[in-house]
Amino acid sequence: MLKRACALVLFLVLVSSQAFAQKDSATLLGTVRDASGALVPRADVTARNLSTNVAVSTSTNQGNIC
Repeated sequence: MLKRACALVLFLVLVSSQAFAQKDSATLLGTVRDASGALVPRADVTARNLSTNVAVSTSTNQGNIC
């Protein structure tokens, strides 16, 4: 009985650790250009998750998003 309980606890620990393996980060790369095609330095950029409505804002460096 004790051996079975220990096996169950070990199984639950191993399986539950997978639930916390989710990443909540992403990378967005791109270039901000004006109508003439020139880079737009220090442009404000906002990325929004439409399903959660969570937004993250940043500014570009010399027109590049990083």
